Amino acid sequence: MQTQASTCRRRPRSGSGGLGDDLDDARAMVSQSAAAPRGRLRVSVPAHHLLLPLLPEFLERHPQVELDIDFNVRIVDLIGEGVDIAIRSGDLPDSRLRSQPLRHYRSLLCASPDYLARRGPPATVGDLADHDGIAFRYPNSGQWLPWPLPGTGGATVPEEPPPPLSMSSAPSPSPLPRLRRVLGFNNMEAVRGAALGGLGIGCMPDFLLEGPLREGALRQVLPDPEGRPAGRFRAVWPTSRQLSPKVRVFVDFLRGRLGDRQETIKSMA
Repeated sequence: MQTQASTCRRRPRSGSGGLGDDLDDARAMVSQSAAAPRGRLRVSVPAHHLLLPLLPEFLERHPQVELDIDFNVRIVDLIGEGVDIAIRSGDLPDSRLRSQPLRHYRSLLCASPDYLARRGPPATVGDLADHDGIAFRYPNSGQWLPWPLPGTGGATVPEEPPPPLSMSSAPSPSPLPRLRRVLGFNNMEAVRGAALGGLGIGCMPDFLLEGPLREGALRQVLPDPEGRPAGRFRAVWPTSRQLSPKVRVFVDFLRGRLGDRQETIKSMA
């Protein structure tokens, strides 16, 4: 017993309060441990291409955080479903949510070289009447993702405004383009796969197209000379919950990697 007691005893520091300083050190260690990001973080993301390349760096920085990610374009009920944070685009109609702006994105029209060799590339919007279109339909609303057409202000397929938190921020849609036929999907990966397979001209966000365009698997058609953004991603979380360290560091990380400017958030409390 004497030996154990002696090993736990600490020598008072010179010019200090001895035991009082030790207690202060212990409280500081407990406080730092409690503030360290840890635990399961539930995240909802519309497309895995947006987030997957960033995960190794985040997990290496924060080894005590466990990620539970739902890759889905549906608009989740963050509060009802217990989701900590979501990446979405468009407006923020729910006052119970807060958001941090991330990067802008553009919608591009692309087709495979094989399809363009068979059908010829469209030179004008009117030429789309002779082409097959591959369109994305939102699962929640059934509405279509707007097509960015030069000289039309962003015509859509069909003539319905995009839903809240959709992938378009256009204030009002223009008349829909005439297409030979439309192949519709409620999954953006399927739209990209159909375009790669030569089934038609697809409308997709630019972050899905970096690889195929660089490798020549897809080619852009009817580019918008103004390069107008279709929308902006946001990190969204409930205001009713205290901002935990794991949510704070994740949003800060996203702002640094997916932001239009390399800057971190200063205050989200």
